Amino acid sequence: VRDYIFVAATLAYLDPRLARETLLYASRMREESTHDLVYATANFGQLNKAGIHQHPSDLDLFFMWGVAEYVFATGDTSILDAQEPYWPRSQSHKRPVWQHLSDGAASLQQHVGVGAHGLLRVGDGDWDDGIIFNAKDRTTAQQDGESVANSAMAT
Repeated sequence: VRDYIFVAATLAYLDPRLARETLLYASRMREESTHDLVYATANFGQLNKAGIHQHPSDLDLFFMWGVAEYVFATGDTSILDAQEPYWPRSQSHKRPVWQHLSDGAASLQQHVGVGAHGLLRVGDGDWDDGIIFNAKDRTTAQQDGESVANSAMAT
């Protein structure tokens, strides 16, 4: 999702139509069963967790930023009412993008949460994909680790 959002944020200023389509595509990367965004795509649009990130903590932050940047750049608030399903489409119904954003905020609060210092937890990775792999104790880092980068972005 991150890569799509980086592209969409830039395109919001260069090609708003393509930015909007990219954001709508990214919104369809939210799982129906968990309401979490999926880390990656492979092959012909198949969603996967790339084998390294089952529970990254930053994806909803990036999605929120991308939509906010698009609305700021274009003034087009109609994207918030655009109807998109979760994944897989066959098991989902369409929801407005504002619902995708709301579910993302709920996921941050309920699943990611904050650690002992009041910062968002890191999960098994934030924007720095290797952060957990560099930890001396990966299990502790995943359970108790906090992300300064995610907390700053959320703020």
